[in-house]
Amino acid sequence: MSDAGPSGGADPDVADAPFRGSVDPLGARLERFELPGPRPRLPMRGPYAVGALGLGAVSAVTGHVLPALAWANMGIVGLLGWNEHRRARPRTMTVDAHERGLRLGVDLAWAAIATVTIDTTPDQGDAPTTLTIVTPDATAAVVSTAVAVGPLLAVIAAAVGPRHHREAAARLAEGQAYTFGRHAFTQDGLRIKATLVPWRDVGPIRGRRGKLVCGSPLGRVAAPIAGAPNPWMLERLVAERGRAA
Repeated sequence: MSDAGPSGGADPDVADAPFRGSVDPLGARLERFELPGPRPRLPMRGPYAVGALGLGAVSAVTGHVLPALAWANMGIVGLLGWNEHRRARPRTMTVDAHERGLRLGVDLAWAAIATVTIDTTPDQGDAPTTLTIVTPDATAAVVSTAVAVGPLLAVIAAAVGPRHHREAAARLAEGQAYTFGRHAFTQDGLRIKATLVPWRDVGPIRGRRGKLVCGSPLGRVAAPIAGAPNPWMLERLVAERGRAA
């Protein structure tokens, strides 16, 4: 796969969006992602709301008027919120993957994507997730769930990963470190506070429960994945230089 995108095509194709003219700068559309938005946070579960109403009734029977009103109000608000949450239909966001980039309201060419960050890992299922894509000219955010965003993230990683890897390797060779939580990957290995773990003893590194977890003789070292731009780049650097999985 080339930096041009999933197919690496160099010739322009007919647009699938007629208003853009006869030639689409991103090339042919290869895949469409319909990403559901995360459900709104549930203010109170149904059983707790019913329990609050019950406590309100008990307080009223025993003559405690103010507590009865407070519990009843809490229960009613909880039931209304629970019913609204049950009936809510998450809004859907459409993202199109083309030969030479993404279209999600704005066009993001593969060659222009500098950093991609995500705040969850796929094992977190329906957890609310924000995927942020940054180019020199634009910043776009995709808000959905961890499991729904996973396939889109894989397409992005396949399209821009080789270029990001080359850039990362060049930066390491020049002596520039990559922050990993409170630690850093350097040309010589993983620096954990004042200790340097050579590459041969580093790894593997995996995403789990919203974190990147890297093995080392000192134990597992973890950092939030949200703070690791282009996380596939770190995974590949460790896979190449460190221990096998």
